[in-house]
Amino acid sequence: AHAFEGCVAVEKIAIGTGVESIGEYAFGPWRQTGSRMVPNDSLKEIFIPGNVKEIGEGAFYCCVSLKEIVLGEGVQTIGEKAFAGDKITNLPYKNASLTEITIPASVTKIGSRAFQYCDVLEKVTFSGEGLPQILERAFYMCSKAMKFVVGETTIDPPPEVTGNVLP
Repeated sequence: AHAFEGCVAVEKIAIGTGVESIGEYAFGPWRQTGSRMVPNDSLKEIFIPGNVKEIGEGAFYCCVSLKEIVLGEGVQTIGEKAFAGDKITNLPYKNASLTEITIPASVTKIGSRAFQYCDVLEKVTFSGEGLPQILERAFYMCSKAMKFVVGETTIDPPPEVTGNVLP
């Protein structure tokens, strides 16, 4: 856990071929000042090859400048808050850079709040024939214009995965 905490100047990461999982909160947030968390605002691109089967809880939590996330075929689980931003009291730590992502067919589960507060995320492409298991609020507080693309079909995300559940 917190393996790369404090790596504040890293802009690109390519995970190696010998890595099978990325641990909890491995890349973020990178430090706390008193009781205040400081987000990782330098990391912009990550490549996670298919030999990585699991992306742990909060692995890239509050990496607020991510523009590109490439997930290799073979990744199976995206953990809770894996790529999430946050809003702590009046301090928004939102990802305002990530506009689209492709989820490989090998992914079977996307954890709760995995992409929360990715404000401008508008397109999620699923490479498989259907949707994987997507837990509650996995895409909470993302762009209201967000669409899921499955094969040739574009759909609105189910309300339970965005948190936009009407009474």
